[in-house]
Amino acid sequence: MPTKSPGPAEPGGPRGPGGTGKPRRSKGSPGGAGGAGGSEDSGKKALDTALRFLSYRDRSVKEVEERLRHRGFAPGETASSIEFLLEAGYLDDERFARNLAATRTRVKNWGPARIASELYTRGVSREITEEVLSAIDEPSQTDTAERELKSWSRKNGVSLSGTSRKNLEKAFRHLRARGFSTQVIINLINGCRGG
Repeated sequence: MPTKSPGPAEPGGPRGPGGTGKPRRSKGSPGGAGGAGGSEDSGKKALDTALRFLSYRDRSVKEVEERLRHRGFAPGETASSIEFLLEAGYLDDERFARNLAATRTRVKNWGPARIASELYTRGVSREITEEVLSAIDEPSQTDTAERELKSWSRKNGVSLSGTSRKNLEKAFRHLRARGFSTQVIINLINGCRGG
């Protein structure tokens, strides 16, 4: 009797660096081989829920933990899923923080303080946050603040050259709310005034 040839290999690899498909689950992963019954099924559901949550965009560890807890999974199932996702490279708070900082800088013109606040809210540690934000030097922060100031002036119909003290104070408050340092803002405003 002829032997049956193996089916096609599973396409793709883990989502993240180097792949886009679903990873094969190892025996040590939640819901993998080596167990049976309701506990295994529930563990598999927890992991599947986390993977779907991660399929839209990168998440922090805290965000995934909160999603699984909100969906009613037991602490042990949540912990097992998080452990697997960390080992497989699906979760990485440093990568998450760098991506978020880059996006907020490029798209929203946020300064370091505003980015740090969001990272803390999403559960990223102070150590990782400080390391990521240390890459934003003063010239880079000034460039971002200048883009935001020009955008603000266009939306409000304010000329940056020779503007009133009242408008300069509004511009200062706006840039502070965006997370830029006082010194960067003062230097930028003085440059606009020609001072």
